Amino acid sequence: MKTVTTKELTWSPLSDYTGIDKIKINKDEPGSGVYIWGFYLSHNFIPYMVGKAKGGPYSNIKNRLWSHLSSLMGGDYAIHKKENLEKFYNFKGKGKENDLAYIPRSDKDGFTSFVKDRYGKLKEHIDEMVNYFHFTYAIADSDKVADLEKSVIEIIGQEKLWNTRVGTPKEFEAKREDLEREPGKWFWQ
Repeated sequence: MKTVTTKELTWSPLSDYTGIDKIKINKDEPGSGVYIWGFYLSHNFIPYMVGKAKGGPYSNIKNRLWSHLSSLMGGDYAIHKKENLEKFYNFKGKGKENDLAYIPRSDKDGFTSFVKDRYGKLKEHIDEMVNYFHFTYAIADSDKVADLEKSVIEIIGQEKLWNTRVGTPKEFEAKREDLEREPGKWFWQ
């Protein structure tokens, strides 16, 4: 089993959503890799989701990050109450619906309610999530991104992410210290 280390994954500097446009995708670098997006709150980056991009014109890191941001702004993702955003992972699972401002595709909140409330009662919560949206990414071979994504999820801890995808990497052994700059501090802190 191979260990994933920060030497193998060179992470981009942490950026807000304006950095998505600066990601260069071309035929020599197709944009395959893994990414972490979350929120920069109280001087800390709080990972929300880990994802993968297989590269190419549609599934590259740039397009995947835009897709996540668009889904967040467009009612496809849960909208957290701004006062709960820093500890969003405490509000995962059944029985937590009242702690969210909006739940997509639910009986409680349909898409019609999102459209009606997007610029009303949901605006401040969506704006908070968009304004604090940050990301980092690492370029990797497209044949390795599925395992790398699982490794990064495992290192951070699925319970600390909104991700629903989880699994055990086949080729890589995940170690928390591989994503730490120093003991107890993530590389992005």
